[in-house]
Amino acid sequence: MAKLHWFAKEVMKNIDVRTKTVMDRIGRETVEDIKKSMVAGDFKPWKSKKGDGTIHWSSQPDTPPAPDTKDLQKSIKYEVSKNENGTNNVIIYTDSIYSRSMEFGTNKGWGPVAPRPYMRPAIEKIKLKALKYVELFKVRDYS
Repeated sequence: MAKLHWFAKEVMKNIDVRTKTVMDRIGRETVEDIKKSMVAGDFKPWKSKKGDGTIHWSSQPDTPPAPDTKDLQKSIKYEVSKNENGTNNVIIYTDSIYSRSMEFGTNKGWGPVAPRPYMRPAIEKIKLKALKYVELFKVRDYS
């Protein structure tokens, strides 16, 4: 008589590792897309209010921010973490002090700034890819 053994822990561990790998890829590609979006567009020069003669390059409204100092680009990161339900999540974030002002626009600080979205378009773009990755994950045999 043959016995069937179900190694649930091993199977779940394998699925968890592969899910994390897919989520890591989604995070990495999203961050790459965001950073790449900051290099195209028409820029106009303006002098810094610091009075030191520094020239900055401003992007047009409704286009990604210009990569003037590259501080914003460098600050964009991602992490894969588990929530309280044990589900893997990708978190895309930036710790730049002006990231929110660039994404959504502002009337505070250095004057009115029109929105220059860079995170939301990249996240919308990756949604379709993410669904494809998940579908590939479902149909492949991971035994």
